[in-house]
This record gives sequence, C-alpha cells and structure tokens, in this order.
Amino acid sequence: MKIDRMFLPTRRSGLLCTLVVALAAILLKGNSYANHPFHVCVGQMRWSPESSKWEVSLRMHPRDLELAIAEANRKNISREDQDFSSHAIEFLENQFFLLSSPDTQDLKVLQKRISDLPPTKSLQQQDSTIGRRSRLEWVGMESERGWLWIHLEMTPPQSDGEKEPLYLVHRIFMDRIEAQENSVAILQTQTDRRSLQFKKGQSVKLFRADPPKP
Repeated sequence: MKIDRMFLPTRRSGLLCTLVVALAAILLKGNSYANHPFHVCVGQMRWSPESSKWEVSLRMHPRDLELAIAEANRKNISREDQDFSSHAIEFLENQFFLLSSPDTQDLKVLQKRISDLPPTKSLQQQDSTIGRRSRLEWVGMESERGWLWIHLEMTPPQSDGEKEPLYLVHRIFMDRIEAQENSVAILQTQTDRRSLQFKKGQSVKLFRADPPKP
C-alpha cells in the first residue's frame, strides 16, 4: 500500500494557552482523553482498480484510539493486545465509512441519524437503516513520530443504481473530544484528487453525487 505522507501544521502562537486549557480539561474529565494538545485525524483514501477497493490510511494519536476503544468495550485495551485489530475494526467501522443512500438526503437529517449510532459496530451486525455501508479489513499499523498509522482496505457499499449518491462519514473521536478535527485526501485517479474536512456537527460529507462503477 502506497502512502502519501501528510503532516500537521505547526502552531506558532498560543501554544502555552492551549497546553493550559488541555491540562485543565484533563483534570476535570480525568482520563476521558489523551494528554496531548492536538486532536486530529488525517488520512488518505486511494482507489485500487485491481481490487475494486479503497486503500485507506488514517493517522491519529495512539492514546486517543486506545481510550476510545477501551471506553466502548468497558475494559482496558492496548494496541499491544493480540485482539487489538478486531477491536479497532469494530470501532472504526462505525466511525469511518462510505454510505450509499437511495435518495439524496438532507445532511442535517443524515447527521442526526448517524450521531445516534453506537460507538462500535459488531462484525456480524446488519447494516443500519440509514443506508448501505462500506466494510473495513485490517491491513496493519505503524508508528511515526508519536503518531499511529492505521492501514485498512475498504469495500464500497453496494449500490442499486449509478445515480445513487454516496456519502463519507468521518466521526472518529468527535463524540468524545469537542475540538476534534478530521480530514481525508481522496485519490480516485492520478488526475481526480480532492480532500474533505470534518469537525463536530459536520461529520458527514457528500462523497460523490454520481459515483462511478468500480
């Protein structure tokens, strides 16, 4: 899997204030999220015509992921655990997915329906009534300068017609961290490249109004 490295912007001002606010929040909320000032998840989706799947790489802070999975499962979970990959898939499948809807829906209505979803999705659970959804497969993970890269393969949702709109949901950590911001670069082809930005209350974006057939 080829990865185009993406880097976070440097904050040149207000860092001390940010650290103070982050520390205060941690003291108030205990261990509800990791002790670091940057709460972002950046990623990349690259279409593979050979497999008809999306090759996905997501970069996040490892402690944020561990805490979110542990909270959802109500037990301590570390990325060193043998079953971490299965726990991660169960979590990410309900946090980052493509949604095929039979009709163009109002984004506010769709946002509300998705916000009511549980934090994790059982691998045997049927798709929600919100529409047909993609499936994730674990490829691997690697550390880079204190950040964690999660590599996945995404099988697109089945579509009943060529004109069926497709949405991307990226709500990773947004129900836990108020200032969470996410982004993803989408590489459909060498000439078809774009990016989407997500934040709290805006975790659903139109991916394609007229998605091409795989």
